[in-house]
Amino acid sequence: MYARGIETVVDQVERLIETGHAKESVGLIEAALRGVENAMAHLSGEGIGVQLLRERLEAMHVRACTAAPPEPEDLARSLFAWALSGAWDTFSDAPVLYRDVLGDRGLAVYRSLAEAEWVKVPALKAGDQFKAHAGNRLRISTMMESLARASGTVDDVVAVKSKDLSSPWSYLQVAEVLRDSGRFPEALTWAERGVGEFPDPRDYRLRDFLAEEYVRQGRGEDAVRLAWEEFLRHPGSSAWERLKKRSEVARSWESWRIQALDHARIPRQGEDSSNLVDILCFEGDFESAWREATARGCNDQLWSSLATARQDGHPDDSLVVWHRLLEKSLRSRTSTTASTPWPSCGISGSASDFSAGSKTSTASSKAFGQRTRRGRSSCSCRTVRAGSERGVTRVR
Repeated sequence: MYARGIETVVDQVERLIETGHAKESVGLIEAALRGVENAMAHLSGEGIGVQLLRERLEAMHVRACTAAPPEPEDLARSLFAWALSGAWDTFSDAPVLYRDVLGDRGLAVYRSLAEAEWVKVPALKAGDQFKAHAGNRLRISTMMESLARASGTVDDVVAVKSKDLSSPWSYLQVAEVLRDSGRFPEALTWAERGVGEFPDPRDYRLRDFLAEEYVRQGRGEDAVRLAWEEFLRHPGSSAWERLKKRSEVARSWESWRIQALDHARIPRQGEDSSNLVDILCFEGDFESAWREATARGCNDQLWSSLATARQDGHPDDSLVVWHRLLEKSLRSRTSTTASTPWPSCGISGSASDFSAGSKTSTASSKAFGQRTRRGRSSCSCRTVRAGSERGVTRVR
């Protein structure tokens, strides 16, 4: 309602620009921007509409200043003060957007103001990630990057971005800037530095970038080696997929596949066979996945997926699993959610348990129906169905 109500006024101000009254419109646009920014702090239900309105007003301000240029140095001071103190990124990209209006004089003033704040910002390294959002750091970093892009110098952009090397994402941003400017060897060097600083591949984006650069430069086996390191740390279907993709490019998938399966089959203290089952399901080998699950167990989401995969050819097996999952769900009184279709059920998953369960499928079926009828108030059948469908999609 707020955005719709003020849009009529904004339309009228925009007509001022179009009819040759740009100079008069600047103050009105700035007043409207302040009102919209204040509203954004209080109107949680209209966030997108108000944000779009703010962006429209900012674009109108650029047009108005371009049509009727203010004094460059005064404009630079005004834009800088607004960007530094504001809460919504308004005018944070001013050096690029207002480059022609500011000219050399205005940009020089803006730069001197920004650099005076920039020297107060400490350089960050691995382990400093919690400092990356402290104070005005993000605002002044964005403003300095805009200045660097306005100058058109890649090295200036790299210098700004490399002041924060507290995460793999930081290294990736620098590497992408260099790659996009055609400086591929430097991009690869930065990516390698980042992987060296953050060897645990919990954020795969930097490692994926490095693998792509290895392939670009004819070093396919290095890309495979990187994927193998990831798999050794986290031997699940995601790492398996990366290893497969990269080794297929290097035409060495069959040998790596055998090594990866052997590694996934190694029993680890305190762990079930979830990783191996996940990989086998990803490959579509549900029979082998079922054997591993019944031998050493797996997590409930995988049990759900296996039950769905077996429901046509082995309905008794599926019935046993669904019955136990549902019974545990009802007993725990934990509601299911869209992201986690079943709470932890603690199924042991031994071969003998499932064999015995299959022999008593008739009793299980009756219990399943009774439990479902009694538990409709706490367990939606549509939720069960949605969970199973998600399982089919996930295991492919």
